[in-house]
Order: sequence, then C-alpha cells, then structure tokens
Amino acid sequence: MIQACDIRQKLKVLIVDDSTLIVNRLRRLLDTAPNISGFSDAQDFEEGKMLFDLENPDVVLLDINLPSKSGLSLLTHIRDKQLQTKVIIITNEDGSYYRKLCLDRGADYFIDKAYDFEKLPGILLNL
Repeated sequence: MIQACDIRQKLKVLIVDDSTLIVNRLRRLLDTAPNISGFSDAQDFEEGKMLFDLENPDVVLLDINLPSKSGLSLLTHIRDKQLQTKVIIITNEDGSYYRKLCLDRGADYFIDKAYDFEKLPGILLNL
C-alpha cells in the first residue's frame, strides 16, 4: 500500500522591518521552521519593494512603521500584483483600528509584536 506523504512546498520568506532586534528574532524562528526554504530581509519600503519584485516570495512578514514610507503602501503594492503571496503584518500598532485596516487591505494575518509573536511559527507551518 502506498502512503501519502506531505509534499508541501517549502516557503520563501521576505522580512520587511527596520528593527535589527526583530529581524534577528524572526530569523531565529525561521531557522527552526521545517517548511521554510530561505529568507531575505529589507529595512524600508524601497528595499522591500525591490526584493519583493525580484524574489517573488511566498510570504512577507511586514511591519507597518518603516522609514520613509508605510508598510501599508507595500501591502498595497503586493496586493496590486495579484499574486498568492501571504502577508503577515507584524507590528507594535496593536489597536483594533490597525488590525481592521490591514486585514481590509488584504493582509492575511495580523501579529502584535508584544503579545502574539509566538503564534508565528504555527501560522507559517499551516501555510
């Protein structure tokens, strides 16, 4: 009897956050995730947009507060491309206003850095 095996695609991830501390923490989490094939990171809107367009990642971990231009603008750029990229907002903006705004603009998940950070590995594992 042939058994079905898990042939899920491994995910390419783009981290867009200007905090070195957060990027390093995310890198440590991603290093242990079995379904991640690789990741890159950007510190601002322009670098994030360039890497997104160049690498076509499966998942973008995106902060709202970026130098020069908001992560919301990058979210709009990603959704305008009409790709299947999953966008996970990871931010300190924990108000229900930002949660609703991000989800209405097409984010797939909204993670509060202070309270929900540890939910990320489970979310990534189920993508």
